[in-house]
Amino acid sequence: MNIEITIQTEPSSKAQEALKFLHNSQSIVNFVTNNVNNPEMLSDYNLPDSRDEEIDYLIIAAQEKVDLWENLADIYRYRGFRVQIETIENIQSTQTGNDLQEKIRNFLIDKFTVNSIRFVLLAGDEDVIPHRGMFGDVNNGGTVDYDIPSDIYYCALDGNWNADGDNRWGEPAEADLAPEFALGRFCYNNDTEINNFINKVDYYLNNPVSDELLSSLFVGEYLWEGPTWGGDYMDEMIGGSSTNGHETVGVPTSWNISTLYERDGNWTDTDIMNAISAGPNLINHLGHSNNDYNMKLYSYQVTDGNITNNGQNHGFPIIFTQGCYAGAFDTEDCITEKYTSIAHAAVSMISHSRYGWGQQGSTNGASQFFHREYIDALFGENIFDLGYALNDAKIDAIPFMSYENTVYYWVDYETNLIGDPALSVWT
Repeated sequence: MNIEITIQTEPSSKAQEALKFLHNSQSIVNFVTNNVNNPEMLSDYNLPDSRDEEIDYLIIAAQEKVDLWENLADIYRYRGFRVQIETIENIQSTQTGNDLQEKIRNFLIDKFTVNSIRFVLLAGDEDVIPHRGMFGDVNNGGTVDYDIPSDIYYCALDGNWNADGDNRWGEPAEADLAPEFALGRFCYNNDTEINNFINKVDYYLNNPVSDELLSSLFVGEYLWEGPTWGGDYMDEMIGGSSTNGHETVGVPTSWNISTLYERDGNWTDTDIMNAISAGPNLINHLGHSNNDYNMKLYSYQVTDGNITNNGQNHGFPIIFTQGCYAGAFDTEDCITEKYTSIAHAAVSMISHSRYGWGQQGSTNGASQFFHREYIDALFGENIFDLGYALNDAKIDAIPFMSYENTVYYWVDYETNLIGDPALSVWT
């Protein structure tokens, strides 16, 4: 039996509005080409030329910290980037919007439309640059949160994320799930932490410990009765996997791969301190966490005395964790902030600001989907910029989202990059 399906389309106001962000810059063309099945149709859109004054990297910072952030700008200027620093004070006083979040977003819409920005760093914690809290509802009221800290609001620019004007930002019908540019945030308490972060970025990009670049640590803990093991989840990212309805490329088995799996025997806080100190390039983790606890370490244990990689003896890793609340940057100094702000430990970290989502007795977890697709972006799609690797994971999740299966929206919103979106990942 043959079935013929005819699809008729017509322009909509939402589609016409989105066209204002489509233009003929190389970054936009590459983005569309990598994410659609028919990139040859781009020529039918009569794209306007790229902008005259393109900005590769935009840093939004407090006025009093601009001189410090010039050091990060100089690192990227040396690499050929066009960098601009804008103050949050100027945005607050010159932009229109109902609150500071909307003013920042309107400013970024203008910068993307006029200057084709590719990377944005929000250089500040909640007291400098507040988050937009997203609405999440998993299992039809089983787990509800009206304030998921999410920075996708600032980089996914279609619509306004709250079309009906209620207290639920990011309901499925209001969401823009395809970010226009890569975005990260760095949280700090003082000048020393800013300098630590910039120093780690400089070492990672320009002076890495070369014999550690092809190394990865996988960390898995006991999750639930059954038992369900984090190590089983992590194994899907070594070499690759085709489980649970999607196929992903993993970290090459030719790499120097080490594991800390409770499935294979108990390990302690000392073991993970030593493992991070050894400087693996990529660290991937699944285990129970909280805003002050991750990988069996409490925040007070994440110190330069306990973790000793300094960029010279051992390099600075990039961490991705599926642990609950480890990236809750709306709390006071979540543990992700500790890992990224001390002189040692991680150069950047991707983590959840609320509950991570797994599945008892299975590896078919929503957080696992995003984690696998992030690794696939690096090794299967050759997307080496850290912020764009995370964006690609979120875009690859779109076909699996539905108004009934809202857990993917939750994970999309809560998964944030605390670190440098332009960091070029060594693979």
